[in-house]
Amino acid sequence: MSWPGAFGALGEPARLRTLSLLASAPDGEIGVCDLVEPLRRSQATIPRHLKILSDAGLITRDRRGRCV
Repeated sequence: MSWPGAFGALGEPARLRTLSLLASAPDGEIGVCDLVEPLRRSQATIPRHLKILSDAGLITRDRRGRCV
């Protein structure tokens, strides 16, 4: 994990909230469709936020079929 990258990734409130939601999820997993309402973002923008968090080493992504 790159600390400057991690801090930059957390500079967006939606990404910080995403980490909070993941931490409180029962299995530490949550789908994109489950993030739309709490983040108040469109389903099309959420994968971009997840990629930034993943690139910063803050989360891991798992592909299941067409879903990540």
